[in-house]
Amino acid sequence: KTYESAVLQDRYTIDGQISFLGYSEQEQDDIMTVDVPDIPELRLSERLSIEKEMLGVYVSGHPLDKYKKYFESKVTTDTLKLKNGYLKDDLVVNYKDGDKIVIAGIIKNKTETYTRNNEAMAFITIEDLYGSCECVIFPKIYINRHRHIMNDVPVLIEGTVSVREDKPPSVIVNSIQPLESSKSMKKLFLRIQKGKEHLYSKMLECIKMSKGFVPVILYYEETKEVKTANCDLWVNPEPWFLNELEDILGIENVKLIDEFMQNK
Repeated sequence: KTYESAVLQDRYTIDGQISFLGYSEQEQDDIMTVDVPDIPELRLSERLSIEKEMLGVYVSGHPLDKYKKYFESKVTTDTLKLKNGYLKDDLVVNYKDGDKIVIAGIIKNKTETYTRNNEAMAFITIEDLYGSCECVIFPKIYINRHRHIMNDVPVLIEGTVSVREDKPPSVIVNSIQPLESSKSMKKLFLRIQKGKEHLYSKMLECIKMSKGFVPVILYYEETKEVKTANCDLWVNPEPWFLNELEDILGIENVKLIDEFMQNK
């Protein structure tokens, strides 16, 4: 509609000139009346993703903002201090090779590679409120955490500083934990009712649409079995996703339990 309005205006105006007579009332109505569709506001995560892609910076906030109160007491540094040093007794102190740190950030890039022994490892770039840094995940850590190491995932990293000549300091990862799992102990309980086993495949398709870090607990009513789904079937329990599951299994068979880790 906006494009059509611009075309109409161009039709009535010669470039660089203004009509002495102006537009008729009908012409003005045609040009100025634009029906703007009522589009739901984007989720904050979607807005931030678009801002970063289009502008190169976040405008509406930062993806780490909602996790700050959970990691602020745990981190010992940030990317700015890692690169430029930190203040101690009014002096700037640079990190040394082998220093232990705890840092939080969002994974913005991941490159998987293999050692000479054909073991998988990864190089990731994490970004926090102040900048970015490279982190190296060797096979011993990567083999147990590779399913959780994905772009745009906020993580808490314990590691050691690696200082090399003519390169910014990087981090050798000793442990890496998704901030979503450190924030709370969420679990999604799904009950498969007796006689409704045929819905399992449809439920599985839905689960695969919303991968995340919240464990899924399955209860089979007929056999009374309780099973925890493999971590590659863990989910991000956003409202739209829970609604989809409720439509498939029934609202009484979908329960999200959230126990905040107050003392951890």
